[in-house]
Amino acid sequence: MFCFLCFCQPKSKCCCHAYNYRSERFFSRLKRIPAISKIFNSKAHGDPATPILKSYVGEHVIIRLLMPADKPRDISFLLHGHNWRAQLNDPLSRIISVQGAVSVGNVFNIEPEPAKCKGDYLYRSGSDGTWSRVCGAYSV
Repeated sequence: MFCFLCFCQPKSKCCCHAYNYRSERFFSRLKRIPAISKIFNSKAHGDPATPILKSYVGEHVIIRLLMPADKPRDISFLLHGHNWRAQLNDPLSRIISVQGAVSVGNVFNIEPEPAKCKGDYLYRSGSDGTWSRVCGAYSV
């Protein structure tokens, strides 16, 4: 699975990463420390192999998400602790926290509401309603 993720801050350069390019499967973490409760623990496993996206509290960011090519299957994109409008330019659009139907050729511009407090937020993909092996951190 391969998705392309651009993390843009207005009036600055975009930081583009391949999402699941430097992926770290849960299996390797469980092999080292066989405790599911510590799967996302950076003290136990170190930072994830996937890119760590960074911004400041209150900063407006844009996530450009696309899947350029792969076998035709849908995944979802989740950014824990954040919400955004399903239709960017529609003020009456519903607020969502998961972008579904990410498949071959689909492109999404996601503008999450600015973070109100510092912290590390998990971003991940999911498929078939299960936890996928693709995850990373968004640090504010």
